[in-house]
Amino acid sequence: MIVICVYRAPYGNFDIFMNKLEIILNSLYRHNTEFILCGNININYLEPSHRKNQLDNLLGTFNRTDTVTFPTRITKDSVSLDDNIFIDNRRSYTIQSCPSGLSDQNGQNLTLLNIPITPKWAKLFNAIKFDNNSVTNFQTQLSYEQWENVFGSNDANEIFNNFLNTYLRCYYSCFNKITTKNHLEKNQWITTGIKTSCKRKTELFQQSRISNDTNLKTYYKRYCKILSNVIQSAKKLHYNRIILNSKNKITTTWKIITMKMGKAINGTMLLHYG
Repeated sequence: MIVICVYRAPYGNFDIFMNKLEIILNSLYRHNTEFILCGNININYLEPSHRKNQLDNLLGTFNRTDTVTFPTRITKDSVSLDDNIFIDNRRSYTIQSCPSGLSDQNGQNLTLLNIPITPKWAKLFNAIKFDNNSVTNFQTQLSYEQWENVFGSNDANEIFNNFLNTYLRCYYSCFNKITTKNHLEKNQWITTGIKTSCKRKTELFQQSRISNDTNLKTYYKRYCKILSNVIQSAKKLHYNRIILNSKNKITTTWKIITMKMGKAINGTMLLHYG
């Protein structure tokens, strides 16, 4: 899946834009390659126009169709649909408006149906399960070993290899590998109260951007500041709780840091069970 993001300035040369866009689409168009075109093209799709027809005709040759049917820019004086998402016309989808709370431009949330995608935070990992019974069993098996093949040799390499083989044989017989999801699930700090407050913030934003009421605008800014502080506090409490309840606080801290930085945690995880 290739996502192409474009922006055309309101007074940019439309012919050059169309020529460059056609070159890009020709270079990407393959029978086994799917791509999505999205961005602010500054063509109002709420009104018929020659430029709209030209763009539709070009994208139609690549089996792309527009998906946004609602205004994407709303002010107290006007509404327009300048942002759009163009996808394969054979695809099933749902789309909805997403007010950002930052500007008069609304975002768009497009969901392509019947495409299985595993979220990054739900990635599967190979893990080794540790509990008191398996640790005790491992120690017992090691105590039963006589280590003749280790102490009966004078070659350092042979001694090491014999020791490692015996150790790993006991290790893998006691500790089972399992497949698990990342147990640090995304955004567990979001409470019902925060969700409700975020919805209220969106409502206030939609009211304030089309209103000249200075009291409403001041109230909205104050509400945003308070909500931001609440969210920061909720995050701190959540991750502090995870670290305090873990058996290996350093490892857990680094897992949280790695996850927040957006990096994949590769390799084997050690899962400790009381």
